[in-house]
Amino acid sequence: MFLKKFLILNILFIANVMAWDGETAQAITFSSKIYQIDQVIIDNVIKQESSGNPLAIGAVIHNALSETIKKVFLKLNVKFVASPYKGNYTFFDISPTNTQQALAITNLFDQIGVDNYDVGLMQINSKNIKAKGLDIEMLVENRAFNVWVGTGILRECFNKFYAKGSIYVFECYNKGYNTNKFTGDYAQKVLARIMEK
Repeated sequence: MFLKKFLILNILFIANVMAWDGETAQAITFSSKIYQIDQVIIDNVIKQESSGNPLAIGAVIHNALSETIKKVFLKLNVKFVASPYKGNYTFFDISPTNTQQALAITNLFDQIGVDNYDVGLMQINSKNIKAKGLDIEMLVENRAFNVWVGTGILRECFNKFYAKGSIYVFECYNKGYNTNKFTGDYAQKVLARIMEK
């Protein structure tokens, strides 16, 4: 039974990898081996997080700043979608056109005090970037580094929550270690992606 499940997951991954460029596929394979996490899981976390856009930025911004941010983005021709978020916050799904624009946006966020934003294929959160002393430029410019860091964070979640089940593991990746924030919504989306193949 285990061998059958293993073969099915690997066949599914091969079918999924064909959609990735060579650099991203290699990064997934490398990170999978280093962190001992199935490639199908990494693949589907990337799809859930960034839809495969290596320049993707997601940001939770207080409503007091959101109108200003919208004006700046419109003036600079930045592609974005803003949607209501919890409480007095707006979620920005941002699609920079190039690396320089992505870095300019993260620099702007740091300068004005936006402390909850995610970057790259695996949407590495700004809190992890600061806590781990990561280089934001590397996370934006280097897909392999972004996938390696994201898979490392996912491994930390597996180590901490595996005994409680996959819902906890994926919620940890999305929301951090505070189980009071776990709702199951993110985990269900990732698991649905994995199972739909």
